[in-house]
Amino acid sequence: MQLNGEDQCLKAAQDCSLYEKCGSLRSEYVLACIKRMPGTSRCDQHKCHWALQRFLERVPEEYSLGVLFCPCTNTLCGERRRKTIVPSCSYQDMEGLQPNCLHQQSFCRRDDLCRSRLADFLYNCQPSPLTASGCLKDSAGLCLRAYAGLIAVMQ
Repeated sequence: MQLNGEDQCLKAAQDCSLYEKCGSLRSEYVLACIKRMPGTSRCDQHKCHWALQRFLERVPEEYSLGVLFCPCTNTLCGERRRKTIVPSCSYQDMEGLQPNCLHQQSFCRRDDLCRSRLADFLYNCQPSPLTASGCLKDSAGLCLRAYAGLIAVMQ
């Protein structure tokens, strides 16, 4: 039976919950990214990044990529997936503003790990209308892994 996008996302979340390591690390990063620091309306961004990195580094890709990149077919599913991949706490600054892509690029130029992950992303995710995957390297899997690696180091 073919699952639609919404059902695939639900199944990915359920599969993650059933695999103890995925479920516990996912809960850890969700909590770190929504729990407010005392006296503020913000989460501890450092803890949020750390927990998200732990999830991406320690959970097998069959679970982590399924949760983060399941195909959505409607806006509500897409918004839930976006909040899972990049909770607002992970990128908003102290005033609640969102940094733009130039801010992120500037950060990656100064940070060795981020610079390496950005290079991997740019190499593996070059677009191409001539391949089935849409990627010049014709490997959507390599691109998703590179993107997940980049998410884990973004500040």
